[in-house]
Amino acid sequence: MEATDKSRRFTADEHATMVRQVYSGQATSREALVRLFLSTNSSKLVTLAYLIRFAYRHDARKILSLGAGMCVIEELLLQALPEGSVVAAADFNSYLIDTARQFFPDLIAVQFDFFRDDVKTICDAAGTTFDIAVFMGSSYVMDDEEHIRLLSQLKNNNVRMVIDLTPTLVPYSMLPRVILGEIKCSLTGKDRGKFHGFQRTRNDFRALYQRAGWTLREETTIGDYNYVAVLENR
Repeated sequence: MEATDKSRRFTADEHATMVRQVYSGQATSREALVRLFLSTNSSKLVTLAYLIRFAYRHDARKILSLGAGMCVIEELLLQALPEGSVVAAADFNSYLIDTARQFFPDLIAVQFDFFRDDVKTICDAAGTTFDIAVFMGSSYVMDDEEHIRLLSQLKNNNVRMVIDLTPTLVPYSMLPRVILGEIKCSLTGKDRGKFHGFQRTRNDFRALYQRAGWTLREETTIGDYNYVAVLENR
């Protein structure tokens, strides 16, 4: 279910300018960047704990985060993994990626656009394939075809597993209300501002993963993410 017109998405330049205006005076060192993230996003630490346990349980040492934002979770994850592990953080926001390159030199920080770029460019930059690819609340910006395209790229580049964390699951009990809201906005022409993303039911997610050729291994919830899918490349 589309939240609003896709043509009104933030461009990479728009998003970088907006974030630079908010954070440029605060993201002045590694310590300041970590402090800023933890003071505003502490709820995401439960996700970090989950990823650390998951990586050790599945002997995963090469991890790709897609839509990494400030890249702090990725930096902390790398510090928790065994020596020699690889963590790549990809985001379309050039300011956030440049900041990560400056303050987190051990990360592989790559500017990456879900809608235009190919996962192979990240694999080439890292010089490796990945055990796990993670979407931490970022995949919802893609429509079905875009989501399938990116999942297919991950599969074709031999990524072993995908963890798709999203806060946008629509419970079946809420579906009529969501549909009525979409109809009302369409009829009234209400401006909902910039595009944010798509809401989906559990069956919508399952159909996406199947079409992209992935095996759904597990469904759960973690913290603020009301739907977490673990996918396996078989």
